[in-house]
Amino acid sequence: MKQFTIIIKKIKDIVTSREYLIYTGIFTGLLLGLYFYNLYSGANAQPEFTYAEF
Repeated sequence: MKQFTIIIKKIKDIVTSREYLIYTGIFTGLLLGLYFYNLYSGANAQPEFTYAEF
């Protein structure tokens, strides 16, 4: 049980560290930026093919 609590404490120290939070925030921001870019670039593009052509 003591070994398990040591592992939990190490994980808690890593997750609550400032460096981890900064890198996680940067990564999340980049992913959200890519998501919104893909969302709005696809919404603004004119369709070149529609099923009405058949």
